[in-house]
Amino acid sequence: TAIDDQRAQELAGLATSLAGAPDVPLTLAPTPETTEALAASARDADKATASSLVDVAGSDATAREVLGGPYVSTNLTAMIAGGLEAEQAAQLARGTSTLGGLLHTTPTTTTRLVDERLDDAALGYLQDQAAPVTRLVIPEPLLDPIARDTTLLAPFDVEGRRGRIAAVMADAGLTAHFGGRDPVLAAYRLLADLAVLYFDHPGEARGVVAMPPATWQPSGVLAKHVLAGLTNNPILGPATVDRLFADVPPATGPPPPRSTPNASRTLVRRFAPLPAGTAPPTMPGPTVRAARNRITSFATAVEANNPVLDTLDRTLLASEANDLRARERTLYLTGVQNQIRAQVDKIAMPQNRSITLTAREGEIPVTVTSTLSYPVKAVLRFSSDTLEFPDGDSAVLELNRRNTTTRITVRAQSSGSFPLRVSLETPDGNLVIAESRFTVRSTAISGVGTALSIGALLFLLVWWGNHLRGRRSRKLVPAG
Repeated sequence: TAIDDQRAQELAGLATSLAGAPDVPLTLAPTPETTEALAASARDADKATASSLVDVAGSDATAREVLGGPYVSTNLTAMIAGGLEAEQAAQLARGTSTLGGLLHTTPTTTTRLVDERLDDAALGYLQDQAAPVTRLVIPEPLLDPIARDTTLLAPFDVEGRRGRIAAVMADAGLTAHFGGRDPVLAAYRLLADLAVLYFDHPGEARGVVAMPPATWQPSGVLAKHVLAGLTNNPILGPATVDRLFADVPPATGPPPPRSTPNASRTLVRRFAPLPAGTAPPTMPGPTVRAARNRITSFATAVEANNPVLDTLDRTLLASEANDLRARERTLYLTGVQNQIRAQVDKIAMPQNRSITLTAREGEIPVTVTSTLSYPVKAVLRFSSDTLEFPDGDSAVLELNRRNTTTRITVRAQSSGSFPLRVSLETPDGNLVIAESRFTVRSTAISGVGTALSIGALLFLLVWWGNHLRGRRSRKLVPAG
């Protein structure tokens, strides 16, 4: 993520306003990639904003809450349909660790902010994780509408593959106030709407989520006035999302058909279907998995803390962002391949060399050149249809200097020219770093060939000896 000047100023203003009201409980759901971009920015102002967010998030002991989530916003339904469960797990692991490290707090992973329509497989995935998601925050437009006299101000359930998941709705009317042109006016309209909701049923324990849309241009002015209006408010008690679930009883609905007397009466809602004519989002699963496999193979050749691995991982995870067009996604995925190729292209072997052996067995020197600034562990593999390798057909190399030379022991069964194929691979054998081809010429005569040659020579000597003796004998016999 590259943060331009305007967005940097908006984020700085928002962080300042949030940090200025430390006693107001908040649930924060920052995008890990954006948070990381602030901390890594070359601008001092961005670094200051990142530092300010540490104060905004508070600590594990404060009333504020940080939601963990994927490194970038993904479409979980498309990821699962594309067979990318492992990638989604990598998204969550990196996203949670990034936020935890930058904000000095422990993100909540059992509550998830949803910004897409989840199908049964996606809900099942959330429930099947090692730390299952048990609570959802769902924007109102993603839910099937229900008929009620007043706004729903209580949690409800969503039916999942492994049973129900508790959920709460982010009210669309409150969300709309974040898009106002006048941030001060928008702030007071938001507070006024909250007061109207309270007076629908004053005195009852109810709760609602006011959440800015994904397209919101951060406004420190709006945040400042909303937080000021919630401070010491006699009718509105700000709370984190998890506190809302704990303090507000779930809404009740009609009993399910053929239910038992003790069946749950909690209201059950469903995700709305896609609008007619809208194609469901997709992910290029095979291409993403191929890119991950190349990263995994490259990782077997370098040290675990190599910064190149970190860059490759971030690039691949960024390619899975939900807001990318197909062409942009392809560019990211191609970027992973190009980054790996740029590294392995700095390792080379001599090409098309000819080696002459004067004995049946000999050693062929192979020099690998590396201009990388870090060590690489690789395996040199060699093969030939006619040559034998008494010491084995592979050798492990540690490339920690510019030139590394190893010797291959080969054995020729006869004289002649033989091809020798040599490849340098990652230790797992799934990524070829460099390849070369040698021509081995053997001028040695094998033992069988030597015996045959000696036998032929002896035969010739005996034949010539007998022939010469015969000629001398014929010359000594007198004519009859």
